[in-house]
Amino acid sequence: MPKQTLDRAKAITATAALSLLLAACGGDDAGSDNQSSGGGNGGGSAADFECGSGESVLSGETVRLVVGTDPGGGYDAYARMIGPFLADELGAEVVVENQPGAGGLSAVNSMIAGEKDGTHVMIMNATGNISSVLAGVQGASFPVGDLTYIGRVAREPYIVTGAADGPYENWDDVIAADDSPKIGSTGLGSEAYINGALVNELFDLGGEVIAGYDSASEAELGLLAGDIQLFPGNIDSRLKQIESGDAIGLLAVEPEPVEALPDMAAVGDYELSDEKQELFEAHLALSEIGRPLIGPPGMDEEATADLRGAMKCVFEGEELQAAAEEQERPISYMTGEETAELAEQSASPPDIYIEFLKDAYGL
Repeated sequence: MPKQTLDRAKAITATAALSLLLAACGGDDAGSDNQSSGGGNGGGSAADFECGSGESVLSGETVRLVVGTDPGGGYDAYARMIGPFLADELGAEVVVENQPGAGGLSAVNSMIAGEKDGTHVMIMNATGNISSVLAGVQGASFPVGDLTYIGRVAREPYIVTGAADGPYENWDDVIAADDSPKIGSTGLGSEAYINGALVNELFDLGGEVIAGYDSASEAELGLLAGDIQLFPGNIDSRLKQIESGDAIGLLAVEPEPVEALPDMAAVGDYELSDEKQELFEAHLALSEIGRPLIGPPGMDEEATADLRGAMKCVFEGEELQAAAEEQERPISYMTGEETAELAEQSASPPDIYIEFLKDAYGL
């Protein structure tokens, strides 16, 4: 497999820093059977949960809903949007906590080491966090298939943007350019980093993925200043900058063009080699997990069932759908069982994807 053209020294240095941070937060395998057949509202299954009752095994408790990023980003916005609705269904207080560090991996490791009674859950960056595990980054060794999957919050299309006054008008320009682009990301292990590395590999851009931005807002400023030429991101977070006229959409990291930007090219529009097509499809399988709500391995069965039941009630309710529309936060709910199945499948990707991830992380 062709080696990815990244600044390898920077990738190795960043990976070393990531490993040191993760080592301080734990990260040992903490696997035990993730049973989910416990009691809905303390008694039956998740399907038996009584919507609107405000009763659960977590009633009266404080549930920490952790976000592995700073306040203000997409993960934070989703957590704060769904938190009050979950609280009402559970009869509990749901408190959103921001625990930034290592692209969210620090928060995952902290959750795994914490209580398993349902009072410590988080919304995870599945693409970035699971890719770190697959690559074998030191300290990122949590058991992907053994995490407790409560359900998927959202799975938005991923796109790559450029500055409106930048060097590219479309993705063909990127491919044909003589200069190698600098691709911005919000840290090693972030979705932006992995997607940036992916398009760099698929299209032989010879670019450099920059992992030094602390937030998407900083990366956006870097894009407008010309410090970077490309910035990947979820469409919901990139669309506002496009609509304001500051940025343009260049590529959907998807098989087909996205509905919101139908004239923008998609990876599927291009003929890839068999090897690169396999790489792309493996990445799509992982990205399908999206933004899941998770708990630690071996979480209490009744708490698991009630959290899954409460989440189902929330996401099928009109109030959350109205809030999501108002906040322009697309939701694409998937049950905990369905999300767990996707995660189990993503834990055993083809070798070509493992090789790609190891190279991206400088391992």
